Amino acid sequence: MVGTFAVTIETGGVMDMDVMNVLVGSGTDVLLTFEDGIYPYDGVGVRASVTGSTQLDIPRQQLVVKHSTGVATGIGYGTGTISEAGDADILLTVETAGVGPADAGSGGAPVVYHITGSRSTNP
Repeated sequence: MVGTFAVTIETGGVMDMDVMNVLVGSGTDVLLTFEDGIYPYDGVGVRASVTGSTQLDIPRQQLVVKHSTGVATGIGYGTGTISEAGDADILLTVETAGVGPADAGSGGAPVVYHITGSRSTNP
């Protein structure tokens, strides 16, 4: 699962290209770092836990996403897989602060980013 991936980040029909690195974390965790576009407030990497050999779970954490559609800052979480063949498929949801639903419920308006791509063959 660890490696460098050429990925596309899509939301609202708009796609941005990026490079995602999957780094070893502690225990069964990994860190997802992106060259452009997605980063946590702490600047280290997006934390994710691994179940089995392919399943990712991204727990709730503060994230900033810079995309062609705009900047989303808020609480991010998600799920996904990275296959043994090196194919990534991740759904990342970011709930933006201060932008509530029309019924004035709690929480922000969610923005869903679909991250897909493949492990890079270049070192």
